Amino acid sequence: MAISKDDYKKVIDDIDVEGTSKYQPSGGKTYCNIFAQDVSKEYGTPLPSGTCATMLEALKGNKTLH
Repeated sequence: MAISKDDYKKVIDDIDVEGTSKYQPSGGKTYCNIFAQDVSKEYGTPLPSGTCATMLEALKGNKTLH
């Protein structure tokens, strides 16, 4: 499935990263992993859950779980 730049931008804009509290930094932590998971989920290709490091390890060598 080819995703156009405009479609991808719309999904990102609709998620409203700047206005949604679950993506806002807190306690010295950021939540870009949750943002990436939410964007991917919109396209039917969910990312593994967890921190960015956990996601990276799961994605290395196609070790993802469905």
